Amino acid sequence: MQCGTPALPRGHGGCLIDSVSPKGKAVVDHEISESRLLEPTDDRYRILVVDDDRALRETLCEIVEPFLLPMEADSGEAAIDLARHCEIHIVVCDMQMSVLTGLETLAQIRKLHATAPRILMTANYSEGLVRQARAELACDVLSKPFCKTAFIESIATALAAAYHATQLANRLSHA
Repeated sequence: MQCGTPALPRGHGGCLIDSVSPKGKAVVDHEISESRLLEPTDDRYRILVVDDDRALRETLCEIVEPFLLPMEADSGEAAIDLARHCEIHIVVCDMQMSVLTGLETLAQIRKLHATAPRILMTANYSEGLVRQARAELACDVLSKPFCKTAFIESIATALAAAYHATQLANRLSHA
């Protein structure tokens, strides 16, 4: 589980930082005592990208990094644990993962961060899945593979609706 930020090791928006990886990303250890809780140092919105496909997860984080603080989790369980320790403003989650599904993960994160928009990604898109996602209050369902533009537009729309972040949405849309 990782929190990524370009300004390490200053801190990372309310996350518990254990160490800095060679790539410059903060490595989160959820077992660290609360005394190591770091204060936010960046006013950007935090996006949690959850996917067991590391390459896709890292690519999505790179796309949004100029505008948002990306955080990564490789499973639903890791995402929920991270959500317990970090302020999260938006979540993008894969549907098919090993233990918890994306819908189960988003439902648990919703309990922790009720106002954070949730976007589901899936390779098995169907109207039934869209209905299930809407029932869990997901704001969008992206069908894999999707283009960069669809990903950015989904995030921009969600942030604008949830936080009235129209300037950020405009910047994202023109990226």
